[in-house]
Amino acid sequence: MRTLRAICHITVLLALLATTGCLQIEQILLLRKDGSGTFDVNYTIPNETSERIQAMLRLTREMALAAGDAAPAPAEDDFTRMLFKPKKSEIETLLASYREHGIRVLNLKVENRNAAYEVALKVEFDDIARVAKADFFERYGFSMVRTSKGNYLLYTRPATDEPMDPAWNANNTEALSRLTPFLNGFAFALEVHTPGRVIKTNADSRTSYTAEWEFRFAQDPNAVSELQRKRMTVLFDGTGIEELKDLHQPEPDDAESDTPSS
Repeated sequence: MRTLRAICHITVLLALLATTGCLQIEQILLLRKDGSGTFDVNYTIPNETSERIQAMLRLTREMALAAGDAAPAPAEDDFTRMLFKPKKSEIETLLASYREHGIRVLNLKVENRNAAYEVALKVEFDDIARVAKADFFERYGFSMVRTSKGNYLLYTRPATDEPMDPAWNANNTEALSRLTPFLNGFAFALEVHTPGRVIKTNADSRTSYTAEWEFRFAQDPNAVSELQRKRMTVLFDGTGIEELKDLHQPEPDDAESDTPSS
């Protein structure tokens, strides 16, 4: 979840979208009882948005260097470049470095048409616990633990816990009027398929074995800030599931009560 939020958790630069353009992202995580699974990422980003973000990244780097920072700006990394200026060869090279973690590419398609990049990526993994050892996991990722009742709590880690910038407040009508032309097409969707029956979730919609979250600026002006801060959770039945391993640690109350929180 966020690419795995990993191959994307993509929301690390969502604040940049306030001055760029629309971005549409769909992620689908399928987890099996033995810890294996698949992860799909499909997204569209206009060329103009890509160009503006590249310029902003360069400016951010220059400002960091001018301030005496030895390291590149935190916003610049392989994953943000992969998202905002996708090249098939670079994506293949990046993902090849994670084969040691049992991650393999099943499908990769990168096209530039209708003045936009369109990317469709699907990977499979042998063991989600091995995926958790990849270097991207600390920044992008999720936690999963077995609760005291024998169920599993799976939840994303928010991209930030910083106070919300007033510019993202839907009650700020002046700011909203400036943001709407740029963000009206922004959409992010995450769909999780669980190996056990869904017991509880804070998802927008659910079935017996799926949970789905949607963030659309056109429907909710707070969608971008909510996505950055949202802790997406799903609790699923652990009956007959013995091979899944804990990944990181939950808040104690969640583990003991089997109650996911926002």
